[in-house]
Amino acid sequence: MTNDQTKYPDFYEAADELDDLVRDGILGEEAIRNLERRDSLNMEEYLVHIFDHWMGDKDQIGKDNVKDLIRQFIDFFVEAVQKQPQDTFDILSEYWRGTQDNPELEGMSGYTEAVRFHREAINGIYQIQGQNNKSSDIKRVAGAYITAYSKWVEYVGQLLFPCIKIALLINEKQINENQIFRMTLNNKIDFFNSETDNKYFALNDLINRTIRNADSHLSIKYSYSKNSLEYKKRSQGKTRVFTVPIAEWITETYPKPGWFVQAFIMSTILAYLGTTNTELFRVKYESLFS
Repeated sequence: MTNDQTKYPDFYEAADELDDLVRDGILGEEAIRNLERRDSLNMEEYLVHIFDHWMGDKDQIGKDNVKDLIRQFIDFFVEAVQKQPQDTFDILSEYWRGTQDNPELEGMSGYTEAVRFHREAINGIYQIQGQNNKSSDIKRVAGAYITAYSKWVEYVGQLLFPCIKIALLINEKQINENQIFRMTLNNKIDFFNSETDNKYFALNDLINRTIRNADSHLSIKYSYSKNSLEYKKRSQGKTRVFTVPIAEWITETYPKPGWFVQAFIMSTILAYLGTTNTELFRVKYESLFS
């Protein structure tokens, strides 16, 4: 075991689990090839390879939305780096691996869990395609998507932890990690938007809080007869049932937390390049919008 593995055991355990998922084929053949290449590349080369592979994926829903978010993340990071460069990068690196005093802070395990549920939902779709499916089969797959959506939203809540710390760093305010941990997702969104004067993220448009909260309270379900999601919401002292066509939800609601996650990951890759190779950073950043 290396010295780093001893210092950050939770991070390495989560990273190993993600590697196992990749080897099992849960992320596709290209992910397996990327894993096989990793040991032959240095960190900069490997991150560039990940970035280029993401850029080359032309089938992704909402690619332009992710690019807009990357632009906002980079502007946010640049503002922080101009004030406190080392502290900014410490916050980003500590998010992924945790700290020596508290390695459980690592964010890799949350990402691994979200990816696993996402792939299970997608695999469920493949399994029922072209079949004469029972309603229970359709409900099972719809339920898998609801669970995966919840995991992505929860992970966005985790990503808001370093984002809030950076916002407080920019504003030269004291960072109270325990206070941030105790915040609900909605509180984190409101607090972040307040600290940044709503400059960077229209998060309310990315996360359907009503659907997320309905799932938390076990009141969201798939209606086979309507081919829609149904969820309950209290309004003016009464409980009302709302419906969302499943096709609309999968294409317009489900991808949005994933857009945020992708943008965070790609922007941290670019931020790393900005510290090691400014010309390469410029080339890759400009390629997003060319």
